[in-house]
Amino acid sequence: MTDRLFLVCGAAMAATAGVALAASNWLALGIVSAVLVVPLLSHARGRGRGGSRPASTAVEKAALAALWLALASTWVLRVRTSADLGSNPLDGAGLYRLGALAAAGLLAGLVVRQHRGTPAGRWGPVRMYVVYVLAILPAVVVAVNPGLVLFRFAELSVFLAVWYATHLAFAGDQRTVFRHLGAYLLALCVVLALNAALVPEALVPARGGLLPWRLQSVYPGIAVNTVGFFGVLLFCFGLAGGRWRIGALGVGVALLVLTQYRTGYVALVVVGLVWLLATRHPLSRLGLIAAAPALGLVVRSERFGDVWARGESAELVGTLNSRTLWWEAALDAWARSPFVGTGLSSGTRFEVFGDLSVTSSVHSTWVEALVGTGLLGVLPLATAAAASLLVALRVARSGGPVLPLLVLVALLVRSITASTIELGGVLVPFFLAAASWAAHERRSAGDQQDTRSQTASPNSAVPA
Repeated sequence: MTDRLFLVCGAAMAATAGVALAASNWLALGIVSAVLVVPLLSHARGRGRGGSRPASTAVEKAALAALWLALASTWVLRVRTSADLGSNPLDGAGLYRLGALAAAGLLAGLVVRQHRGTPAGRWGPVRMYVVYVLAILPAVVVAVNPGLVLFRFAELSVFLAVWYATHLAFAGDQRTVFRHLGAYLLALCVVLALNAALVPEALVPARGGLLPWRLQSVYPGIAVNTVGFFGVLLFCFGLAGGRWRIGALGVGVALLVLTQYRTGYVALVVVGLVWLLATRHPLSRLGLIAAAPALGLVVRSERFGDVWARGESAELVGTLNSRTLWWEAALDAWARSPFVGTGLSSGTRFEVFGDLSVTSSVHSTWVEALVGTGLLGVLPLATAAAASLLVALRVARSGGPVLPLLVLVALLVRSITASTIELGGVLVPFFLAAASWAAHERRSAGDQQDTRSQTASPNSAVPA
């Protein structure tokens, strides 16, 4: 991979940041984008102080740069109605997002090109996720806004390309990728702290609960519940161990408390129980035995109802903040095209919510996928999720890494009441890394067992 190609990628990203800055005057966007280009250009200089840089190191860093660019493309820089989206899809922030995705895809393509002739390795359940992404395309012919459907397809395709680049660069082992995903979560914590200190709108008033407000990010826009789920992911990282275990556990629980995210409470409990089940430590059984009565005491306490309701009415809590009503309307829209769907994002934004809504999804991975891609898409998506969970569980129970299992369980719980992996966004790299890492560990364990069996078997050759 030549230095000139690296410079082309860096220049493309810098030009994209400049266009977005000129079009929408996002000063912070220009600064952050420039910072993202710095490591790209630094590795394109060809030689460091110690001489030539090894090609393998350059390829690995290119794959990681593509990952960070893909993560940066998910930043929400403005909120628009469906009508605004339809009339002007490519404003300054939109150009930035497309540019970041294009730069990530270009870098990923260069990494894949460098690995021409290298065996693809074991994809595992990711293959079914690829089928889901391909199932997005047929609905283009029936969608109200075909351009939005094509964008979702392109975005998910870039995320898959970036995953494949890291898959090749690190020979299927996603440990380094997860370290960078954890670093990204910690960087977002810094962003949240700055928002809380400098932006009054970051503290959303709450009528009740643990605190009189809930934490969100305004620059860039990160919804309250998404912030809470980042806390759950940090909690998963903490349970998996490492040098920052205590810090990750503490910050994860703190984010959950600061956001008062109800689904996050459930996810935290489920993740903890799964960790106890997957851990072979003798104390884990005591933890499981103690968990049931402890949860019963908490749920029956007088304070629990106030914390759960957050001062909201019983009707609002009963409809999951109107989610069940959205799901009913979404299923009515799905009936128009049950097999291929009404177009990913297009069906919900333009047929369920209408032109004046700023809501971007129906807050359920499975309803969103069903409406957008129909049975053609939701079945492979469900298969990918279930297969990933099963493989990760087997790996964890056999003494392998537990982090992929915990992340997949957390994503599965959130998928019931929110978007996760069906539309694109920041959670897709977590899913792809967890699913492929578990499959890689499963394959590696099988190969080691075969090697031991062959070593232990007697030589059956008969001497002449």
